[in-house]
Amino acid sequence: MKEHPAQVGVHGGNATAARYPGFYRAIAGIPNVRLIPVGTNTFTLIDRAKTTATVTGTAAWESIMRGKAGIVFGYPWFMHAPGIFRVTSVEECKRAYAAIAEGARPRQEDIFYYLHLLERESIRGSLYKSVISSAAEEAATMHRAIEKALCDDPGASFAG
Repeated sequence: MKEHPAQVGVHGGNATAARYPGFYRAIAGIPNVRLIPVGTNTFTLIDRAKTTATVTGTAAWESIMRGKAGIVFGYPWFMHAPGIFRVTSVEECKRAYAAIAEGARPRQEDIFYYLHLLERESIRGSLYKSVISSAAEEAATMHRAIEKALCDDPGASFAG
């Protein structure tokens, strides 16, 4: 297990609501689990691993970009990408590991096509303060995209 750097940076390695006292000791006590120093290069780990498993972390995305399958337990933006196994149960996790052990891996052309579709079907915007545009401009962009998706008549508007 490699902790996310923000966990240490924000909390200084101290217990939080997410990391109770003794958390790391308990994790280290699980058979076949090793704690990896936060500064360890993620790409080196991915290259030496059979797969990457994470709740929603970028490591699974980085894994498929390096030609290895990834497992996610949450809802990241890339959960439907080729080579990602999104699992919600122990049985699904076992099936994902079995498929990966049998050689399941993403094909580069499938990832490129996924990125192409993502670009084509997405809108550019931010939920955070941006240097490029104001919050009002970001909201207007999202509003127009929602209207376009919901209206049968692309020229129609909910505003009037």
